[in-house]
Amino acid sequence: MNRYREPLYYMLLKMTGCTTDAEDLTIEAFGKAFKSIDTYTPDYAFSTWLFRIATNNCIDFIRKKRAPTVSMDNLYTDIDGENVAINSPSEKLDNNRPTKERNHERNCGKAQTALQNSHRASLL
Repeated sequence: MNRYREPLYYMLLKMTGCTTDAEDLTIEAFGKAFKSIDTYTPDYAFSTWLFRIATNNCIDFIRKKRAPTVSMDNLYTDIDGENVAINSPSEKLDNNRPTKERNHERNCGKAQTALQNSHRASLL
């Protein structure tokens, strides 16, 4: 456990950005690994197996912690008890869209001409 604690902690700290969460997730990773030690196969490095458990657990944690999304199609009640709708701007959010599309096509064309013939054929 001492061998993997610090590297595991720093990986989880990098993923979460929070020391408390990284500490908790490190402990959880060791607990989950201990519970499922019978599923470990020595064909692979123990560290790989342990880090995969920690990574998956951290991804699940981040998903659960993520702020809930709100639908723009629903009506909501404000503090005064009145129904409020979220009005989004018109569908033409970006007046420069046709220009951006042309620039994108031009850039793609330049990239294709820079490729060798054999690689260009695989794109078409």
